[in-house]
Amino acid sequence: MKKTIYFMVFSIIGLSLIGCSKPSTIFYDFDCHSSIKSSDLHTILDAKNNFSLDIPNYWKTELYIDEYASIFTTADTTKQLTKTYLIKASLIDAKLNLNKASIQTIKTNLESKKATTVASVKQGTFQNKPALLILSKNKQNKLEKTVLHLYISVSEKHYFEIEIHCYGHKNVEKRLCEGIKYINSLNIKEI
Repeated sequence: MKKTIYFMVFSIIGLSLIGCSKPSTIFYDFDCHSSIKSSDLHTILDAKNNFSLDIPNYWKTELYIDEYASIFTTADTTKQLTKTYLIKASLIDAKLNLNKASIQTIKTNLESKKATTVASVKQGTFQNKPALLILSKNKQNKLEKTVLHLYISVSEKHYFEIEIHCYGHKNVEKRLCEGIKYINSLNIKEI
């Protein structure tokens, strides 16, 4: 009888812990409180129909496809560049190991771009998949640019690179948070 009670108690505790677990830990450092009206959104699919994001109806979106990747970029083109942000989502046909060596390679590649510095690097999960988050900064044509790079290892053959580009120095965190809300709507189909 005691064994049955212990089993039930531990089962209930275990199930409650599973139910309370959050699938994405990668954005915990961001204090995001922006709200998005779901009635103003539509779902955009990539050209290969492998993933989608929910974005505002009035945003401009461009699709690109080649033998190695399916990419789309989307942004609110009704605002000035320094008051909005651009989201670029790429599903790449390659394996990505998020170990120390590959993280260093990604960081080095970013820093090799003109006037780019890596501000932070964080590992975690995104939708229960291994993820890497890098915040980089640079100047383009005298304009500050902050980019949030999210790398998600999806399978043995595919990974995502999702970026949020913010130009200018005003309200960068707010704009990044808005972009994160849209990125959280990522729906990955079986690939």
